[in-house]
Amino acid sequence: MVVEAATAADAERVWGLVCILEDTELDHDACQRIFAEQLASPAWCCLVAREEPGAPAVGVINMRFEEQLHHAERVAAILELVVDPAVRSGGVGHALFAAGCEAARAAGCVQIELETGGWREGAHRFYEREGMIFDHRYYTMKLS
Repeated sequence: MVVEAATAADAERVWGLVCILEDTELDHDACQRIFAEQLASPAWCCLVAREEPGAPAVGVINMRFEEQLHHAERVAAILELVVDPAVRSGGVGHALFAAGCEAARAAGCVQIELETGGWREGAHRFYEREGMIFDHRYYTMKLS
């Protein structure tokens, strides 16, 4: 398996994986536009896992790097981490998470964090196995 920086050629597969994560078909054109903007920004890091070089992505981790006042330092936030259900439990998630942590360290981040839905119990177990701790609550409110 190889984990590497996503490229524009991965856009379609990344969209499909994020649709799996969200269990819905997201707006294709909007996702493609956002993905292209994020690839061009040093504030974002998107990595894909492939079973072999040149193969389609079987997983993706997408992170934002930012300086946060409440930490007074740079922090990485995982916005998406998803593995194709056909290859789950094979180490892909672990490889993506480890590569994401290394990319965050290289970008000068002192912490990595994420938010995940309360119903995603499998994801919670995965993140705890990776060494993360649950110590925040996250609230949301639709603005439309």
